[in-house]
Amino acid sequence: MSDPNTFTIIGRLGKDPEIRQAGQANVASFTVAYTPRRLNRQTNQWEDGTTMWLECQAWDRGKRMLATNVANGLRKGQRVIVTGTLTENDWTDRDGNTRRSLRLEVEGIGLDLTFPQQAQRQAAQWEAPPQAQPNHMQSQQDGGAVAFGGFGQHPDPWAQDGVF
Repeated sequence: MSDPNTFTIIGRLGKDPEIRQAGQANVASFTVAYTPRRLNRQTNQWEDGTTMWLECQAWDRGKRMLATNVANGLRKGQRVIVTGTLTENDWTDRDGNTRRSLRLEVEGIGLDLTFPQQAQRQAAQWEAPPQAQPNHMQSQQDGGAVAFGGFGQHPDPWAQDGVF
C-alpha cells in the first residue's frame, strides 16, 4: 500500500534548479508549474485554468544524490513528474503577518516523455557522463561488451538491440 501522504505532480520547471549547501547535505530548490486544461463543451475549445506553482526541495542524503542529479540534469521548461511528501511552511513576513505555503519534499523525479517533442529534445541534448569501466567491461574495437549506461552490445545474451 502506498503512503497516503505521497503527492505526485506533473508540470513544467519554472526555473533552473538552484543547489546550495545545508549543513552536511546539498539541497536543490525548484518550482513546478501546473496549469489545468478543460474542454469548454459550449465552444468545443480547450481553456487553461489558473496555474498552480509548487515549491519543491530535493536532498542529497548518504549515497543518494537526488539534489545533485536534479541540479545537473534538469532545466527550466522541462516537463517533469515529481513525487514526494507535502509539508507546510509557516513564516512571518516583514510586515508581521503570518504566511503559509506548501512545499514538496521530493522522493523521486523524472522527465515526462508523454509528448514526442519533449522526448526528442531531451534525447538530442543528453550526453553520457564519463564513467570508469571495470577492466572486464571495457569496450573493445572488435565489438566487446559495454558497461551499463553505454551503447553497443549488452553482456546479456537475451537482450535485443541493446535493450535490457
